[in-house]
Amino acid sequence: MWTIGGDRKMASGIVRIGCLAAVLTVSFALAAAETPSVAARQSVSDVLRRAESGENLTVVWLGGSLTWGANATDPNLTSFRGRMNERFLKNYPKAHWTFVDSAIGGVGSQMAVFRVDRDVVSKNPDLVFVDFSVNDGLDGSGDLASESAEGAVRRILERTKAAVVPVIMPLRKYIVEPNEQALRRRTEHLALAQHYGLQVGDVLGEMRAMNAAGKLNLDEVWLKEFGDDSHPYDPGYALYADIVWRQVVVHPSSARLAKLPPTIGRNVYGKVCRAPLRSAAKLPRGWRTTVPYLRAGSFDFSCSRWMDSMTVAANCRPKAYTDYELTGEMPEPLKLRFKGAVVALMGESMENSGFVEIRIDGKQVGEGPWDTKGMMVWGFAPSAYWFRTIESKLNPEVWHTLELLPCFKEGHPEQIRLESICVAGPNDAQVVFDF
Repeated sequence: MWTIGGDRKMASGIVRIGCLAAVLTVSFALAAAETPSVAARQSVSDVLRRAESGENLTVVWLGGSLTWGANATDPNLTSFRGRMNERFLKNYPKAHWTFVDSAIGGVGSQMAVFRVDRDVVSKNPDLVFVDFSVNDGLDGSGDLASESAEGAVRRILERTKAAVVPVIMPLRKYIVEPNEQALRRRTEHLALAQHYGLQVGDVLGEMRAMNAAGKLNLDEVWLKEFGDDSHPYDPGYALYADIVWRQVVVHPSSARLAKLPPTIGRNVYGKVCRAPLRSAAKLPRGWRTTVPYLRAGSFDFSCSRWMDSMTVAANCRPKAYTDYELTGEMPEPLKLRFKGAVVALMGESMENSGFVEIRIDGKQVGEGPWDTKGMMVWGFAPSAYWFRTIESKLNPEVWHTLELLPCFKEGHPEQIRLESICVAGPNDAQVVFDF
């Protein structure tokens, strides 16, 4: 039995290959970072004092397309993230800065909480900006995204000494929304920041105030030429950076030190496990492990940036770029066991991605097979990330079985590409490949 536990210091077991084959014993360690002491944690002011002294500092940007910089003429330079990086370099020239782009368009906190270890903690950050507000739904609250947003923020605080800054981004329609009570996610994220003692960049709130005072030209922020009321143009991103700089960096409360009180919610994401399928000792017939696809329609969607391997089930083989030939093979079901309240799948979507039937504890999930061709690949071919939360209300104290059954159309070359099984629970999260 090969056990992967996201928060265990050591897991070991036995992998059985074949019915009567030899037994291979495998042990491996997973770093379990201890929660930094209060003395070790940093405020934004602490980071800036170190910058003035010329130290090495790392800033990580975790978020969606508004952090990455969709519609910016050069996302690395003229986005909100790029403009903020420029200000750090200009105002603190003695420091040795490292800026890490961990933003993916369309991604909310339900995927991000499983990315924290790989794309944030591993960078040893000093300052982390977190943007979930828009992609978690600005008019939502009290849902699974509330749990995962808190889980992601808390995990960064537990595993790093970084100052964490949630940023509340706008959409044009929410700037002119007459009922402020409708912006429930903003209210929720402000409360989350207050609960953990965090600085927050409330771009949405300040832009609403500017608009109400007649000091904001919405057509300069969101160009009508693009027909996109979600992503601004360069002047809009510059305004975002100006607001966050004033609210977070030069604000008197930047000396505020984060704390780790009891969770606000149910702590559904108290423990998380992202188990790569490549860890299975033996894959079912028709499944193979390879590298993520190396092309995407947008740089932030390039799966090779976010995933280290890909496990593929297919009824075809590649001939050339986006060209496949049928093999006539129907892959066997993939089975595993897990423990947790939430289970999700992470992988990539292709133009010829197929369907998969999902069963938990022997029962089909949903009304039929799940389409693994995510909506992002329609506009950003030939590939994009694919993430789906399958179930979120499981009993976290018992073991569950998960079965993935590929469902391909006869005569059509199709494939399913998965990187990992993602599991979360309040006290434990484990995945076991022992079928």
